Amino acid sequence: MSTAISDMWEIVEGMAIPEGYRVEIIGGQIVVSPQSETQWTIISQILQQLWKTLGEDARIMADVPIDFPGYKNGFAPDVAILADDAATGPDTGRYDWTDLDAVIEVVSGSSIDNDYRIKLDLYGRYSVPTYLIVDPLEGKWTLFTEPKAKQGYPKPVERPFGEPVDLPLPDGRVVRIETDRFPQK
Repeated sequence: MSTAISDMWEIVEGMAIPEGYRVEIIGGQIVVSPQSETQWTIISQILQQLWKTLGEDARIMADVPIDFPGYKNGFAPDVAILADDAATGPDTGRYDWTDLDAVIEVVSGSSIDNDYRIKLDLYGRYSVPTYLIVDPLEGKWTLFTEPKAKQGYPKPVERPFGEPVDLPLPDGRVVRIETDRFPQK
């Protein structure tokens, strides 16, 4: 992993980040974003459903830094499902993209471009098996699966809130996420 990304994470660790905010490194820029009540409600509902289905010991994280190759990219997905054998790097103390089984991002007004363009491109290019975008601004979810290395994801599945998401995992399990209680903005 590039020394530059490690240096940037050191800067982040020295920052006083207010509660309710998350920090990511996107294209070499440190991005601090607030989470709205709507976002947190959806994230909480997703986490509860995942733990209920996958078990309390499942490797499910929220806002945990994940390093990606390339030019200074370290994301903190709203929800990440990690592989059972995922481990933090001995030098960095962070996970990297190869540890991801699935990523879920909940859109806010300030994250639209990051979630639908920048992260979609990187998650697909580096073959994150499943990427789900939950968009309370539009009242819909968009599911990307089966990425092709360096090409990204083929055509996604998109549905309105109220229709459940069947989230496929690399080990063959499928986790159903009910969306009928997701709030909209």
